[in-house]
Amino acid sequence: MATFGFSVLRSACVGIAARAEQLRCVARDEQIVRDARSRLTRWRSQGKIDPRYARAWEEILAMTPAQIAQTIAADTPRMRDLRQNSPFAGALNEPERRRVLAAVHEMAT
Repeated sequence: MATFGFSVLRSACVGIAARAEQLRCVARDEQIVRDARSRLTRWRSQGKIDPRYARAWEEILAMTPAQIAQTIAADTPRMRDLRQNSPFAGALNEPERRRVLAAVHEMAT
């Protein structure tokens, strides 16, 4: 049971740390926002995202990068729902992803 609890906590920490890194990326690199818009368009045309989620993400992606970062950082039921289908998936490159994992590992030890 304790192992399961730690696993859930670690997973949550990875998610939070990854989201924080994504926010830094969004705030500094508009290409990431353009890529997210393109990914959303592709998902929509391929029927890979529910239209309600697609509309919500379109509204968010129409914001400035700073507004996007603030919005997607919100710890609300709506944003937790939307992050399950985030067009920012894959926004972290491998070194950034490894930094997130190392930071979480460091917190756990």
